[in-house]
Amino acid sequence: MRKNLAALGLFSFSILLGFSVGSQIFRHLPIIPIFNNPYEIVSPLVEQNYHPINNILRFLVLLLCPVLAWLALGRLLPSYRPSALPSETPENRWEKRVWWAGVMFFLLFGAMEFYLGFRPRAYPDTLDVFWAFHEAEWLMPAWNWWISGKIWSASFFAHGAFYDVFSAAMAWKFFDGVSISASRIMVNFLTQLTIFANLAFLIAASYFGFASRRHLAALFCLGSLYSVYALTQHFHFLERRDLPVLLGLCFFLLGLCREKRWPFFVTGLFAACSWLYTIDRGVYFTASIGIVLIATALLTRKFRQMGWNLLLALGGIVFGLGLFAIWIGSSEFLEGVRTTLFHFQIKDLSDGSPYPPPGFPITNAKFLFTTHTFPLVALCVQVLAFFVFLQRNRWKVMLQSEWLVQLCLLVFSLVYYRSALARCDEIHFRYVSTFAFLGMAYVAVQAVVHSRWWQLRFGSIFFLGLALLFPAKIFLGMLQNIPEKMVSDLSLRKQPVHEADNFYLSDWQKEIHAFLREEFRDEKCFYSLANEPLWPFLLRKPSCGRFYLTWLISDTRLQKMAIAELAQHMPGKILMHTPNPGDEIDGIQIERRVRHLYNFISEHYRPYRTHKGWEVWIRKKAEHSQRQFDPRPLERYAGGGGSLAQFFPIR
Repeated sequence: MRKNLAALGLFSFSILLGFSVGSQIFRHLPIIPIFNNPYEIVSPLVEQNYHPINNILRFLVLLLCPVLAWLALGRLLPSYRPSALPSETPENRWEKRVWWAGVMFFLLFGAMEFYLGFRPRAYPDTLDVFWAFHEAEWLMPAWNWWISGKIWSASFFAHGAFYDVFSAAMAWKFFDGVSISASRIMVNFLTQLTIFANLAFLIAASYFGFASRRHLAALFCLGSLYSVYALTQHFHFLERRDLPVLLGLCFFLLGLCREKRWPFFVTGLFAACSWLYTIDRGVYFTASIGIVLIATALLTRKFRQMGWNLLLALGGIVFGLGLFAIWIGSSEFLEGVRTTLFHFQIKDLSDGSPYPPPGFPITNAKFLFTTHTFPLVALCVQVLAFFVFLQRNRWKVMLQSEWLVQLCLLVFSLVYYRSALARCDEIHFRYVSTFAFLGMAYVAVQAVVHSRWWQLRFGSIFFLGLALLFPAKIFLGMLQNIPEKMVSDLSLRKQPVHEADNFYLSDWQKEIHAFLREEFRDEKCFYSLANEPLWPFLLRKPSCGRFYLTWLISDTRLQKMAIAELAQHMPGKILMHTPNPGDEIDGIQIERRVRHLYNFISEHYRPYRTHKGWEVWIRKKAEHSQRQFDPRPLERYAGGGGSLAQFFPIR
């Protein structure tokens, strides 16, 4: 006990010492300027002359200094070094039965949570009105696909094909009608399914991770991890875009810990689904798989085995994306590849923010917790400790599943943290901390499982009951809520799924909707310079070209393409300004963000009518003849072209 307390004190002291040193280095780090901005992107980083690589370097300083401090003190005090993982020990039949009973309990738990959490109308649960920016961000590409049958050729969106197009379109197909209500049912269904998939991942990580008294240890780990999630409200911050990642990780752990090959191909299929769901999740999932397999090959010296596993995973990705390319056609798929490459080029610079964000003082030690860096530090310490301090049987330890699960959680948490280093704010810090919290809880559970108390039957029962106490309390609360939920569902079934869109609109949205409906009654398409993509969807009009959200086209090349599209259509009226933040995001006015496009519109349009800050412009010619709008994808236009092939000539 004294040794454990001393080790905990040493760990706390080393973390504080390392953070103090790191914060001093942080304050003296030179800011790397932006060396080149050939496409004249306007963003907060550009105005501060702040290169996005600064965020990564600053984060690494704050992460590595506490880790290096602990490793240095561990070298000086060898009595506090970790010991080797215990070998596998036999277990009784009752332990296996308890494990399977626990799995059934948590599966029932997840099913009840899915049922109780399903809300046909609310997205998110605290928002009953229409979200003018983010919710319309995927409704508008889905609507363009609905009327044109094209994905990237009809809309330039930032996330992924399923997230921005097919999630809403599938709901409209299933319920046979376009409505906000149908889209929200799909969003809520996927969100609840993600929670259930996360529970499946918790079961897999618990079961595959332990060799000593596996079943009881796994059940204790499962209950502890779920308690950590519930107490920190991480289920609320689970993104539905993580659904294929969580399911793929179950198969990845199966193949890695049980040394089977076929699960890696299935993992690759789920990675392909991640690419199609959202681009960033696909990149992070693929990179994490490759890093874990390469690191395992280097540490265990099983180069041939891990090489085959990596090839199978890549084969699954290629196979999955190939099937999708056959379904949508090669030209459309290549346009999606070019769009992805475009985002790789400009996303960080055009949409990023400095690290740390305002309100996160680096001088306060709470910074490690508010930015969710501390779980990463604890996980790094645990994973590196076995490799650095163990002199004997090091390679044998690396083969044990406990270390492999820790390595997976560390790599995934570090790679996923990259998203928060692009868009630095509190919400993104919480969104990417899923695997970090899991890893820290896993390390704490491992310390209990390796203790002497756990080897005693009384001790194991005590810890097991403690871990299951909180889930049992939540379960009893669910049982009480089921009758009320059943009554509410009966009343909801009386409401049609095609609830009128006005049901979700606030009073001001209804008023502006009526104003714009009257103004754009005779227009074949809707063009808006303001970042409010809800209006063309509510008016059930296609966007005039693919650039329905002008915030994404700060790049000069994209602005030229947008000008070419606008020059072809030349709609009679344009929604130019709004009093809402759609006119100003990150402190930058839209006329500065897309100045070339704004200047072109100013040359050919003039202010026409304003209603409470919503400003409509009209073409300067009194009698304008508008061409018949073709909702199909625009191919090529003079001076710009509707395709990205001129910038990424992939054939």
